Amino acid sequence: MKKLHLNSLLWAALLMSVASAATADIREGSQVYAKNCEICHAGDGSGAVPDAPNFRYGDSLIRSDTDLFNSISSGKGMMPAFQGVLSEQEILNVIIYLRTLYQ
Repeated sequence: MKKLHLNSLLWAALLMSVASAATADIREGSQVYAKNCEICHAGDGSGAVPDAPNFRYGDSLIRSDTDLFNSISSGKGMMPAFQGVLSEQEILNVIIYLRTLYQ
């Protein structure tokens, strides 16, 4: 019974995240990116500091939205955690914006 309850909670969380991703706003993501991410990742997403991923060539965007969300929320390597700094919706907006940088 406990496992069934956990599965139900996981499905509910997944459905909420899918609904939030569907309402993500590229324009808002661009603004949040410019304010919080551009200094290290460059305006065009090419990476302004060593070891910053290059979003223009898609290597870092082959990852799922969930994986990107977790990296942004928790931080990764030199990148600080943005959980508590950015809302979940702002992070989703940034992810949708990042996907527009791929060339």
